[in-house]
Amino acid sequence: MRDALDLDLATGSRACIDALDAARTSLRGFRADMALHAKAALAADPDCVLAHVLRGSMAMLLSNVAVLDGVDRSIAVAARGVGRATPRE
Repeated sequence: MRDALDLDLATGSRACIDALDAARTSLRGFRADMALHAKAALAADPDCVLAHVLRGSMAMLLSNVAVLDGVDRSIAVAARGVGRATPRE
């Protein structure tokens, strides 16, 4: 499936893609709702590699060592899906 930028994503969920598109828009606009969109993407497709990468990246933006376990979990889940991910992901 393709996102709003016409790029392939390894998910069969339109809701996941829409949430990732919304998260990207939030990131570009420095909006506070990016985490809500990331959560929605994962709810729509818990195996979406890019959604896990987004969640881990957002945690790293906090610059707080208390979130590193969550970052490690996101990396581990994303790594399990690498075989089905697109080159972009």
